[in-house]
Parts: sequence; C-alpha cells; structure tokens
Amino acid sequence: MSKYAFFLNSYNDIDNIVPVIWKFLKKGNSPIVIFGTNFNYSVDYRIKYLQDEYGLEVVSFPSEYE
Repeated sequence: MSKYAFFLNSYNDIDNIVPVIWKFLKKGNSPIVIFGTNFNYSVDYRIKYLQDEYGLEVVSFPSEYE
C-alpha cells in the first residue's frame, strides 16, 4: 500500500482538501497530513473527525517566516 502526504498551510487548504483525504481514508489508504504553519488544527472539526474515525496522522512544524 502506498503512503500519501498532504501539505496544508491554512484554513482554505483544509476546506478544499479534506474531502480528498476522506476518500483516501475510506478506501483504506493511510495518508499523513503535514501542517507547515502555526494553524491550530486540533480544534478544526474536520481534522478531528478524520483523526477520531480513521486515525489520520497529523504532523505540524511551524514556519519561521509567518
């Protein structure tokens, strides 16, 4: 099985790509989401849902240029 990574930086990124990530998870893939900003993804209901229901892996490393 392949591993996929999604690089997100803002609310708009989440809004647009979560349905795609959900489809990957639904098909049995295990993508990883990487946030490159200080965005507080832990309070986003979409990311929380994917983590709780499908075990989505999320990594964050804040940008020094924000």
